[in-house]
Amino acid sequence: MKIFYSGKELEDDKTLAQQNIRPNSVLHLVRTKIHLWPSVQRLPGDNKPLRPPGAFKKKSELSVKVGHVFLM
Repeated sequence: MKIFYSGKELEDDKTLAQQNIRPNSVLHLVRTKIHLWPSVQRLPGDNKPLRPPGAFKKKSELSVKVGHVFLM
């Protein structure tokens, strides 16, 4: 997890006051790791996956637009 203020990443070893962050400021939390679901599970004797096709895509199929990651 990373924390940003005014477009700059905050330093872990300094307090908010040391980095001139004032009360009621807006901080942005960014998750740095994406956890993908495990491989498709199937019911015994059934050829259909338990989740709809394309519900969870591979890490290589993620798209980034306007600074946001969209999971499709």
